[in-house]
Amino acid sequence: MAARTLSALSIERDVSSGLTHLKGGVELKIASGQQYTILRADEVIYDPNTGDIQPMGNISLCMAGGIAPCF
Repeated sequence: MAARTLSALSIERDVSSGLTHLKGGVELKIASGQQYTILRADEVIYDPNTGDIQPMGNISLCMAGGIAPCF
């Protein structure tokens, strides 16, 4: 399973559904071995039950492997 790291200025989790709403400078890092993906957005709704990610506003995506940097 891929490791996930979430960061944002505000993080709210709905206990009943498990949905996580991240706002402000959101960064989601997904790493699997030497490969990784970094998603940045103004806002993200993340469902840990399904792995679905819904980014909104100023979205950027970087996919890299090995020692290649994501900026």
